Amino acid sequence: MSIALYVHIPFCEKRCGYCAFAVAPVGKNKEFLGRAAERYIEALKWEMGRSFLLYGKQWSQDDKRKSISPSVNTVFFGGGTPTMLSVGQLGQIVSAIRSNFKCEPNQEWSIEAHPGTFLGEDAREKIQGIKNLGFNRISFGLESLKEETLKKLYRDYTFKDIAGIIRLCHDVGLSNINFDLICGWPQETKEDFMESLKLAVSLEPKHLSIYPLQIEENTTFSRMGVEVNLDHQAEEFVAAHDFLTAQGYDHYEIANYSKPGFESKHNLAYWYYEDYLGIGLGAASKIGMKSFTNVRAFEPYLKACQPGASPIGEDILLSEDDLTRRKVILGLRLSQGVSTATLESVVDAGTLSDFRSQGHLLNKNGNSYLTPQGWLISNQLFSALV
Repeated sequence: MSIALYVHIPFCEKRCGYCAFAVAPVGKNKEFLGRAAERYIEALKWEMGRSFLLYGKQWSQDDKRKSISPSVNTVFFGGGTPTMLSVGQLGQIVSAIRSNFKCEPNQEWSIEAHPGTFLGEDAREKIQGIKNLGFNRISFGLESLKEETLKKLYRDYTFKDIAGIIRLCHDVGLSNINFDLICGWPQETKEDFMESLKLAVSLEPKHLSIYPLQIEENTTFSRMGVEVNLDHQAEEFVAAHDFLTAQGYDHYEIANYSKPGFESKHNLAYWYYEDYLGIGLGAASKIGMKSFTNVRAFEPYLKACQPGASPIGEDILLSEDDLTRRKVILGLRLSQGVSTATLESVVDAGTLSDFRSQGHLLNKNGNSYLTPQGWLISNQLFSALV
């Protein structure tokens, strides 16, 4: 059996106003980052080295497999900001992965990146080093390319900087590039958002993720009382769909677009609800009928990565009904949808009839799928499954 492997790197300079992820802000102090990273990398190595002992019974009851390294389909370094680490530090983690898991050639290896970590004179060397480690896909968290918006978000890069970084990526052969953008910024008009999107497309990324801004509890934006205009956000969502599909991008998941063949293989494992293992602070996993999540606080995670302890903070045993409902919710995020028969077994006929009569839920070849307009109100359908 094989898994999708996620490795969480929590470090970032500061927590963004909208961020609710498990992160460890370290500022610009490189010495402090170095000490924290050294401790964290040792914890990651410990967790990876004991991954079968900790989690193996979830994906196999065969004791003979205890001597066999699990296989991984994809690897994804997320954060935080993984590229705050040096190539050498990243290399230590990569070596631990290759020591503890079976890694076949030509797998998708993705790494999330902040453009600000590639603004120095060593940018080309760093990008080349990341590629040499085996990463063949890089995902830049741009959020916007409007200069005024970037200033309000305290982001210290410009479109010119991004264009230069992308040229370096192409120069070293790292051309499978994703951009993350956010729609619904209170700071932007629809025209601003579309200008930002068009600038992003001009750099010819293979993949784009357009995330709707959400104000999560206990974030800076929440405490500031920032609100999202949902009508405004919906207009941007539809405008992005129309523009990107006209540019040859496939809108294959609610928030994700790709050129043909460049879908995120790692994220597809989540949306198909296949088995995935998360290593690191706050990382989530699903193995067999178990769903579990690591502790989210930095020091408790480090203390949990030692003999006699476990970093798991939450552990849920799924029923067959739980599994089916989760697969339906996640599957409806995809353009291909889910089996109509399965959908009808977990959602009442009235709710489905409403969605179908409004043209938000369509059927094709035994599958039911949401239209872009249906995706906008998909939470109404998802809530009927929970």
